[in-house]
Amino acid sequence: IKTAFKKTLTLTEKLFDNLGVEAKLKGVLRRIE
Repeated sequence: IKTAFKKTLTLTEKLFDNLGVEAKLKGVLRRIE
């Protein structure tokens, strides 16, 4: 059970990291415009 929980945790962390990267990219694009 712990391993599955850790896997879900890492997956959610990666998801949030990707969201953060997307937000940063959008911010950079806005600055370029």
